[in-house]
Amino acid sequence: MNNNKTAEYWNNSADKWYENADFYIEQIIENPEIAFPPKVLAFIKKSFSSLKGLNICVPSSGDNTAVFAFHLLGAKVCSVDISDKQIENAKRIADKRNWDIEFVCDDSMSLDKLKDDTFDLVYTSNGVHVWIPDLQSMYSSFNRILKAEGSYIFFETHPMIRPFDDCDSEIKIVKEYKEVGPFSDDGVNEYAWRMEDFMNSLVNSSFEIKEMSEFNSSSQDFIKYDYIYDSVEERNRDNGRLYDWKENPWAALPQCLGLWSRKKRTK
Repeated sequence: MNNNKTAEYWNNSADKWYENADFYIEQIIENPEIAFPPKVLAFIKKSFSSLKGLNICVPSSGDNTAVFAFHLLGAKVCSVDISDKQIENAKRIADKRNWDIEFVCDDSMSLDKLKDDTFDLVYTSNGVHVWIPDLQSMYSSFNRILKAEGSYIFFETHPMIRPFDDCDSEIKIVKEYKEVGPFSDDGVNEYAWRMEDFMNSLVNSSFEIKEMSEFNSSSQDFIKYDYIYDSVEERNRDNGRLYDWKENPWAALPQCLGLWSRKKRTK
C-alpha cells in the first residue's frame, strides 16, 4: 500500500462526512447500537456480556461512528486511522462533548504506536479491507495488541458482490472473482478480497473463527449516510438495490459479511 497516497486521499475526503456529522452523532447518542448492523451487534454481545470498562481498539476508524458508539456503551476506546485529518475531526467531535477517547494516527498494517496484549476487542467497520494489500500483516498486528483470547470482529462488504457493477439494476460482471487487485485509481490502490483470503489470513495470524454471518442490509439496520447521494433519484435507486430483490435482482446477492474471531490461546 502506498501509505502516503492513501493518507492523502482520506485527508482530502475527511471533511465531507464531518460537515454533516452532528446529525449522525445525535443518532448515535440516542441509540449507540444503531452504529452496528444487528448481525454484527449480536457477535459483540455474544463475545462480551457488557462493554463497560473494556479496552476496545478501532483501527482504520474512518468516520468514527463505531468509536463514538463504543464509548457511549461504556468502553475505553482507542481510535486509530492513517489519516491525521480524520483523527483531527473525530477528536474535535469528542472534545466538544467531553468524551474521553484516545486518538492515534497510525497504520493498521503495523499499529506500531500500540502496545502488545492491551485490548479486549478489535473492531473494523465496512470499507477497511479494500485498502489493505496484506491481510495477514494487518490481522497479525490485531492479534499482537489483543489480550489473551481477545476478540476481533469485523463488518464488511461481502466478497460475492465485488465482481459486479452495481451502477443500475442490471447485474453486470466486470471482473473475475479471483481477481483481487490491486486496482489503481490516481495512484491509490484498492483490493477486492475473497472469502478464502479473509479466512486463511485470520487462521494464519493465530485467530480461530467463532462465527460468520452473510446478510443484506435493510432500512432499519444502521445509520444511513444521506450525504453520499447526489440526488433523491440516486438514493431511491440505491434503496431498491439494497432492500428488495423482487424490485431489483441485485439485492438477491449477499451484500454484507460479519465475522467474529478470537485470538488463539497460547499453550
